[in-house]
Amino acid sequence: MKRSLILVILAVVLAPCYLYAQAYSVRAYIANYGTDTVSVIDDESRQVIATVTTGSKPSAIAISPDCLAVYVANEGAKSLSVIDPVNNQLVATINLIGSPRGIVVSSDSNFVYVAIADQNALEIIDARTKTSVGKIAIGRGPSQLAVSVDGKEIYACCEGDNALVIVDTVKKEQAAVIGLFGTPTSLTTLGDGNLVLTIRWLNGYTLVDPVARKITRGWVRPDFTRPGEAGRPFALDGAFAAGVSGYSSGPSLLWISQLSQLVYDLDTSRDNYILGFAPTGSMPWAVGVTPNGKMAYVTNSGDGSVSIIETALHAPINKLTVGQNPRALAVGRVRIVK
Repeated sequence: MKRSLILVILAVVLAPCYLYAQAYSVRAYIANYGTDTVSVIDDESRQVIATVTTGSKPSAIAISPDCLAVYVANEGAKSLSVIDPVNNQLVATINLIGSPRGIVVSSDSNFVYVAIADQNALEIIDARTKTSVGKIAIGRGPSQLAVSVDGKEIYACCEGDNALVIVDTVKKEQAAVIGLFGTPTSLTTLGDGNLVLTIRWLNGYTLVDPVARKITRGWVRPDFTRPGEAGRPFALDGAFAAGVSGYSSGPSLLWISQLSQLVYDLDTSRDNYILGFAPTGSMPWAVGVTPNGKMAYVTNSGDGSVSIIETALHAPINKLTVGQNPRALAVGRVRIVK
């Protein structure tokens, strides 16, 4: 009798954990710019499990923090697609005021902010009503977006002004502008709160302290040796620096070089410190890290594939075929059971 009672108590205590684990999964969502689709990759099986048709030229993608929705910005259609991760179906299409380039979701999942490049603005979408509720005027040609660790600020690459614009999410207005030495193309928020930006035609990155509102470090070209090589420059001026992605904690960063078709694991707290590197496919574009930091996904725009890399060993473990010209991606936890 006593043993049976213990088993019943254990079942009651452990059931919520079991159900929680079964209700959520880690997925990678790949925006295929050339085929107007999103490929869904399951991180456990590391296989493509669904393909969802979106609007024309999907250019950016984001997972809501509450894990209940995936948002896709369609540059060609001037629209926002909403995907239900439970059944991988399109559940809504929201018309936008112009062509979107970047997208982030507020920390409470109530609002979606979309960078509208041809309107020099962030458009605000109410996620609950799926309607546009306003816009915030910022610099020229806003493209990629990131959100602060505490969710109070949004960071926007304004390519037309060679600047980083900081937006206050509470006041819904521009809070600061940080001038850059070149055109920003991508950015990410690191676990320590700092920002990393890549600059067009400079094969490196810029580190920004958003609290101090200033650049604190720029990448300097070191030399390094790959297996079987005598040594060569790590970065070259005039080469395209592609996507970046930060780990959920600390100053570590994954950074792509299209020139060498490698993804680098870097420690931004130390000058030019390379933790490791791994090969990608042709023309790598964007990179994302799983919440536990164990896997990285890289979109290869040149050959229509996604590389899956084990971060601890810096080793590619799979390469999957997706749609044509895959660019943006989002990696994170989603709810798969209602």
